[in-house]
Amino acid sequence: MFGYKQHQKDGFEDIERLFESLSKRDSKQKLRVSVDAEILERVNMLLESANFKTKLSWGKADESLQASLQVLRSSISSVRRSEVVLEQSLGQSKRLEQEVSHSKRTLENLERDHRNADAKAAALEKQLAEMRATNEATLEQLRSDATELRVSRAQLIQKEKQIYQDAKAMEHKKNAETNMLRALSNRQCDGSGRPIIKQSRPLGSVRSATIKDQLESDVIDQLKANEEELHEENEDLESLLSRMESLATRARLVSKAANKPSEVE
Repeated sequence: MFGYKQHQKDGFEDIERLFESLSKRDSKQKLRVSVDAEILERVNMLLESANFKTKLSWGKADESLQASLQVLRSSISSVRRSEVVLEQSLGQSKRLEQEVSHSKRTLENLERDHRNADAKAAALEKQLAEMRATNEATLEQLRSDATELRVSRAQLIQKEKQIYQDAKAMEHKKNAETNMLRALSNRQCDGSGRPIIKQSRPLGSVRSATIKDQLESDVIDQLKANEEELHEENEDLESLLSRMESLATRARLVSKAANKPSEVE
């Protein structure tokens, strides 16, 4: 548009300069001037026609330029909207990256905790296996000791019975000897051939009573000794049972502790 106005101005200035030069000419050239005026008029018509065409061309160019500017403005607005959308997308992408990073750290922590739990579970399983082996060996030893104690107790009971039977047999034997001595002493006779009946206690009877008392004392002492041994054996059995219960309790606790990591998983 500015080029069109400058072009029109230059054309008018040229025409004015031409008229000035024509007015200064000599009157002799009037005919020529009239001819030149006619020519100039035609030239002016041509110029006006050219100016109209130029103006029309420049108007179309201006409209095209305005349309291009409008399209450019629309493109700029679209680009700006795209930039806003892109910035929002970038913000969402950053938030997603942060969430992904946090999730990765959480997953790494969980994997580390899982490995630690597996290691602890393996250690507990190993410890449990060792304790089971130890407990089995201890229980086997306790069973063997209990069996030996039961055998010893049975032997002591059998020995006690044998001692009691021996004591009873000795008592019967001594009673028989006493009766025999009593019968012999009662058969002693005087000078007329009659048996002498003594009111006092015979010597054999005294001896028999002394031996009987001694045997009873020995049997009682042996029975007391056997009772003490049985009491000690009972105490040993109770101690062994208490140890077995304690070991069983420890085994149950270790088994529960070993099963806890698998339940958490």
